[in-house]
Amino acid sequence: MYIQHKVFIQHGVKFGVDNSYTCHCINDEQCDKETGECGGGCAAGWSGPTCQKQNVALDKPSSQVETNGNRTSDLAVDGDNTTNIPNKCTDTGGDKNTRKWWRVDLQEEYPIKHITIYYRNHREHQVVSRN
Repeated sequence: MYIQHKVFIQHGVKFGVDNSYTCHCINDEQCDKETGECGGGCAAGWSGPTCQKQNVALDKPSSQVETNGNRTSDLAVDGDNTTNIPNKCTDTGGDKNTRKWWRVDLQEEYPIKHITIYYRNHREHQVVSRN
């Protein structure tokens, strides 16, 4: 008879080979001591299968060239990646003659390995890349 045994550890505790990773589970739930999996999901600002990707832009100061209505720059760093609900995404306005920009101040240096940008899904045809 084979019995599978999993050991769970709490948020902030190390796991994996040589305890080289830190648990980042939601509500300080325990993660699997070997795999790092969080059964209930990741804590705010963390993502990925083992909650090892950190959103370093979360709640950091941001700004943009102009604002359309109440779609301010901070909506891009609030942790909500919903893309199809009005007023949940930032909007730099409709003046087609103005070069658009948005920025975030990370307030310190980070080694950046991955960047994810969520576009509003109801107006994807208006997303234009420029050199």
